[in-house]
Amino acid sequence: MNFMIEEQMVSCKQKKIAILCTPVEYGGAERVVLSIIENISVKELKIIPILFIKGGHGPNVLVEKITELGIKHYRIVVNRCKYKFINPVLNLIALWQIAKNEKFDLIHTHGYRADILAWALSLIINSPMISTIHGFILNDKKLALYKAIDIFALKKFNYLLPVSAALKKELIKYGIKKNKIEVLPNAVRLENSKIKNNVYYNNIKKKIKTNKNTTTVGYIGRLSIEKGCRYLIKAVSILTENEINIKLVIVGDGPDRKNLETLINKHNLKTQVIFTGFQTDIAGIFKVFDIFVLPSLTEGAPMALLEAMSFEKAVIASAVGEIPKIINDMQNGILIKAKDPLGIADAIMFLIGNEKKKIEMQRNAKLTVIKKYNLNNWIERIIKIYQAISK
Repeated sequence: MNFMIEEQMVSCKQKKIAILCTPVEYGGAERVVLSIIENISVKELKIIPILFIKGGHGPNVLVEKITELGIKHYRIVVNRCKYKFINPVLNLIALWQIAKNEKFDLIHTHGYRADILAWALSLIINSPMISTIHGFILNDKKLALYKAIDIFALKKFNYLLPVSAALKKELIKYGIKKNKIEVLPNAVRLENSKIKNNVYYNNIKKKIKTNKNTTTVGYIGRLSIEKGCRYLIKAVSILTENEINIKLVIVGDGPDRKNLETLINKHNLKTQVIFTGFQTDIAGIFKVFDIFVLPSLTEGAPMALLEAMSFEKAVIASAVGEIPKIINDMQNGILIKAKDPLGIADAIMFLIGNEKKKIEMQRNAKLTVIKKYNLNNWIERIIKIYQAISK
């Protein structure tokens, strides 16, 4: 079944779209969800977020941002009961009660928990379902089990939106029909590309103690094994040993932070590497960086990379997932092999030594975002998908 979305007639009735996700850190998936909530304002569609959150884990950035916008939303606490096996049942009951009252025309999910609970809900309430597939992480047996259950659930969905062609191939490999899948890479807002001087920038510049000869390299994202930050730190060690004046700013947090700090101590890089923790000031962050590096082992269409390109930064990234389709090597960025510290170090050295080429790549990076990853075009596509598939 191929959806001829452009040819669909829009009903006069306002359709309710439920957006289901489990916001943990404010990463790529959370930013995609916020983009939908902030930018879909057509009168025919009403977006209602349903957020699965952990109780007792402090502030949640996505929840705070949605609250600030004054958007009606629901929160379902996922760990209400000390007996873990009961919690999914409680979550499903809460979701069913919301769906029964709201009478959704479409459910749009993001992530394992949302996919699986939406599928279970569909056994009770017949609502069309679509899912954005941001990627699969298989760090342990528990996550591998979640993926297996998730794939089973996704087979029951009406339409799937993987963020990369590689994810589409993986879904097909697991038996999901091609005509139910449309690759929809992430996109970013271009209006943010003008970087202004701000408090965050001034504070971080003081903290990292740079001078006019210092090259500041940055990473933004979750600190977990699959993000490959250990290889970036090893690259900085190589450059430091060769007396290159370099600083690395790591923005974000996650389960691998302690291991990364141990690695930094091992290579005696305490003055070269700075952790900022999680930050929301994207403009200030990118103003700090001379070069952005994404050393991931696995990726979809990473938001941080697209944001760096929209801010006209020189980018270096692993040739994994959708990244080789985003970056044309040596034209709008540099592609490297995953798990290759020497490759990262060589790429940084090339950019340091070739300012003219670096500026050319920066300009091409922004043009790539304007032409292919513009949020306005992405939102238009999402709206058409909603209108075509909702009941």
